[in-house]
Amino acid sequence: MSKPTGVGLIGCGHVAELRHLPALSRLDRARVVALADVEPDRARRLAERFAVPRASGDPQELLADSDVEVVAVLVPPADHAKLTIAALEAGKHVLVEKPLATSLADADRMIAAAARTPAKAGIGFNLRAHPVVRRARELLKSGVVGTIEAIHGAVSGSHEQGSGGEWRSWKLDRRRGGGTLFEVAPHHYDLWRHLTGAEVEEVCALTRQDEAGEVASSISARLSGGPLVSMAFVHSPTTVNELTVQGPGGRLDISTLEYDGLRFTPSSAFPGDVRVRARRLREAIVQLPSGVRGLRQGGEYPLSYRRQWEAFLAAVRDGGPVLCSLQDGQKTLQVALAALSSAAQGRTVRVLEAPGDLSAALDGSR
Repeated sequence: MSKPTGVGLIGCGHVAELRHLPALSRLDRARVVALADVEPDRARRLAERFAVPRASGDPQELLADSDVEVVAVLVPPADHAKLTIAALEAGKHVLVEKPLATSLADADRMIAAAARTPAKAGIGFNLRAHPVVRRARELLKSGVVGTIEAIHGAVSGSHEQGSGGEWRSWKLDRRRGGGTLFEVAPHHYDLWRHLTGAEVEEVCALTRQDEAGEVASSISARLSGGPLVSMAFVHSPTTVNELTVQGPGGRLDISTLEYDGLRFTPSSAFPGDVRVRARRLREAIVQLPSGVRGLRQGGEYPLSYRRQWEAFLAAVRDGGPVLCSLQDGQKTLQVALAALSSAAQGRTVRVLEAPGDLSAALDGSR
């Protein structure tokens, strides 16, 4: 068996502690060999917990480490471009968390840096690796609902507290790349594109803020070809991650938090019909063994991070395409900037006319 790929993580906050490190620890083909964080004590705590041999407060030490072949950039968005470009120039493969950057110029610089090297570079939209999402995409491509007419859904969560305690700091601070429209919603901006094959053309958004920052938002969008989207994103103790795709043939309900979170209801069936309910019960029972296996590995949503890493490491090893490219990240960044601009101006904003950076979007600049 070949030697495991050496992985280094820059940033040891919530997503590293609760998502990436548990996922990587279950992979035979990968070994986390180094951690780096601006708070060295936090890096050392996680290194001890996950048996990582080296921890540092300086990302440059990690980038100079010859055992590190792949770098995960898991810091606040304002530093994504600097660290991603530095990792690529150091000859490392890079997986960067969403959102890609805080400006379209930085996104361009990241894409250009990736083009200058044979290293793989991708963005962490883990939901593309979720089995429910994969099956949903196949069904939609087969025409199960017919021409897609509308998408609606909701995302909320308590956002489990890691040892870093960052949820009441930058994660809600829009000026630092937090907030629901910029930090939470990009997963679904990408899903709209991934599931439909269409681009987001225009958006209209509203937000609600408290003393901590942006705690809720709603967004309406129009996709190329005509489908309409309506979504809500909320920082809340109630955990939901759902999406419904509708067309003349029926509706496809997607929940990324359930092992049996994919349900198709044909337009000829009434949702409350006992036969529809009985069919769903049979399907849930059939899928129960796989659901139990997933639960033993942490649950369906956390397991999507493991599958994301499997896909990225396969691309590194075999030379194939990454699951989600930096260009995909750039597309969703543009949607996020348009959404923030819409909320600031109180009007619909075309995505191609979005401001170039986070500050301009928040200030309502045109």
